Amino acid sequence: MTGRYPLSKTLASLKKGGLIPLIFLSAFVSLTVVIGGAIGITWGSAYLIEIELGWLDTVVNLLVGILSGVGAWFLFPVFSVLIAGAFQETVIK
Repeated sequence: MTGRYPLSKTLASLKKGGLIPLIFLSAFVSLTVVIGGAIGITWGSAYLIEIELGWLDTVVNLLVGILSGVGAWFLFPVFSVLIAGAFQETVIK
């Protein structure tokens, strides 16, 4: 069944090359970097920026959290490719 279908050929080559653990490692590292960055930016805005009005401080912190989450969502594919490139030599062998 691996003769005609491209998806089955791809999955068979990933299993044969032993690349599945490398894919999961790359995804885990990039997810950790992106979530850590979003949390760091949100923490920085919450504790380093103080606005006298309580409701305005809450709104600013909420907006920064949402925007950093959206930014992390768009940066995740970039970090995945960047970190997978770090393991390029392992994949080639």
